[in-house]
Amino acid sequence: MEDQIAKDKALMLEYVQTNQEAGQAIIDMDKDFSSLILQDRPINSFIHSWYRNLPEILFNPFWNEKPDYTVTLPSDHVMQRNTPHGEQLLRSLLDCLKPGILPPIREDFINVINHQPFLGIMNNALLSFQTKLKGYHDRRWYSRGLIENNKFKIKEQESPVYLCYWSFVLDDKPITFNEAFQCVDRKEEATREISCVGKIYALYNAEQILGISAMKEDAIISYSPNEIAKKCEHIVGGMGVSLAFMQDEAKYDRENDCISLPNNTLSVENHYKTLIDQACYATAHEERLDRNLVQWQEDLCCSLAGMSLCNRLQLDVLPTIKPELAQEWTKNLLANKEDCFSLLQEVKRIIDYMMELCPIDMNKDLSDYDFSQSLQDRINRAKKGW
Repeated sequence: MEDQIAKDKALMLEYVQTNQEAGQAIIDMDKDFSSLILQDRPINSFIHSWYRNLPEILFNPFWNEKPDYTVTLPSDHVMQRNTPHGEQLLRSLLDCLKPGILPPIREDFINVINHQPFLGIMNNALLSFQTKLKGYHDRRWYSRGLIENNKFKIKEQESPVYLCYWSFVLDDKPITFNEAFQCVDRKEEATREISCVGKIYALYNAEQILGISAMKEDAIISYSPNEIAKKCEHIVGGMGVSLAFMQDEAKYDRENDCISLPNNTLSVENHYKTLIDQACYATAHEERLDRNLVQWQEDLCCSLAGMSLCNRLQLDVLPTIKPELAQEWTKNLLANKEDCFSLLQEVKRIIDYMMELCPIDMNKDLSDYDFSQSLQDRINRAKKGW
């Protein structure tokens, strides 16, 4: 167990590597108390869950709603293997791959409870895949509890999407993050009994509910081709990878840390799309994210991350992939179902790493939810009872 906690701490620090002060703040919070917890707490202990699932723990918008399912060992991926959330996520990805479609993972969906974006790469991936498969244009999602409280009616034969969030539990009762934090601050004995559970909630898109008026979308802030080019060049330039323009096809050479691009054979938009795609592969370098995956895993991760980054950067790219790649990914995912979830975590790491290098836009924050930059502020607000 101690080795597992150590690995999670290392992962947490790696996750916030661009802001070590935020990572260190978390380490300092429990350094005097974690050894006690390690003695007799299971893998879903407060400390373990804290390091692994902090964003979702901090901002579970449904914490006072009755979940459809509860998982008591979430940190061992039980929730992905044995719940509708995990089964639906894998099936949605496979269903997208059938026609050769790989939608970008978006973060602009709206939770009607608090009108804030949803957190968690798994949640946003599932919403993105389901939106593409079912053709939803509305970004609003309603929890089952909100629907029942407002006496809304769900259209016939409509099925929900199952999202997962995390909650602290003490003596079998849910407690807020602030209450859990106070136990840690005071080094109370009760901290040893705090655990974390995964809770699965059913949500419906506004288009699945009768009587919901169409959403009035805000005007989209469009970037000029020159702005897009500058952002792409800034991201790749900040990585320190070298570029060469002499190859017939795009390729990343890890040994020489060099991206090779076709020379004057691509349109401007395709040039930058290809540059972002290959930059995703370059994040695997040991001086960046030090990723070592087998080839099909690397291709799937970089394709998902590249498509998602191009969507954020307003590079208009069709979400299509080669049929042979779709078949290979489908075959491997069916044979190694749990890989879906670990690979999505890698996709999140790629996107976070590259968005850290994106220049700040005063009109729209392209990073949407930037964990490393906002972590300390979120912790401070939570301690004050936010």
